[in-house]
Amino acid sequence: MRRPWFRRLLIGLAVLPLLFIAAALAAPQFEASALRQPLQAALSEVLNRPVTLGSVHYNLFPAIGLTATDLVIPEDAAFGLEPVAYVTELQVGIHWSSVFRRRLVFSSIRLVEASVNLSRDDALGWNAGILLRQVEQRMREQAHTPSLSLRRGRINFRQGALKSAFFLNGVDLDISPPARTGGMLKWSFEASPARTDRSEQGFGRFSGEGRWRPIDGEPGLAEVEIELERSATSEVAILIAGRDLGLQGRLAARVQLSGPPSRLQLRGRLQRSEE
Repeated sequence: MRRPWFRRLLIGLAVLPLLFIAAALAAPQFEASALRQPLQAALSEVLNRPVTLGSVHYNLFPAIGLTATDLVIPEDAAFGLEPVAYVTELQVGIHWSSVFRRRLVFSSIRLVEASVNLSRDDALGWNAGILLRQVEQRMREQAHTPSLSLRRGRINFRQGALKSAFFLNGVDLDISPPARTGGMLKWSFEASPARTDRSEQGFGRFSGEGRWRPIDGEPGLAEVEIELERSATSEVAILIAGRDLGLQGRLAARVQLSGPPSRLQLRGRLQRSEE
């Protein structure tokens, strides 16, 4: 015969997951108005520029933290007036050390349905490079560096004031910070290349991963692998030329980049079949 306390323990263990699921479903319904300003201030500090937010709610999934809507990250004035990113939904995990620091410390940052504008200036380089260096400098001042992910995003490209017809759609990106100072930064990604002058939302799908290891006094070493899944040759032709060239068959490709960021060496393989 089972003891009453053992039976109650089994019931409790069975109920706990249900309570957590119920709490996870209910948490987004509660607005976290009191944390809107601290969240906005923490993001502005990390990005070294003032951001704006919409509403803020509590969140238990995928991490215990906060969810915010309508995040806008402004651009460096040297690159123009259009914001770097419009983010439909921001999900941040809150690190336990926030309790002792009396300010928000992020364990993870996820951007959902973000439209990111990458701009290049001949004198300054890429706007993303400047922003990442600023973020890296801020993160060095913290004991914990959050992971970063992008889901169902779009990346647009611009050279000076000229917008490119090419963009990346359906972008999924995961960036893992170094486990220690001087460690390796890792990332993985998937995306579909597309054109603004075509109604199609993607021409094939490519994926890849990369690693970057810093070196004292040097730009560091990078390794990137990119793979284009087997795609119709006609789709690739439309992507490059902007129109159907009547080509048949299928293409697959794999590219490897390695070396210092300013002197990357390229190796690759292209396969074409009639099927």
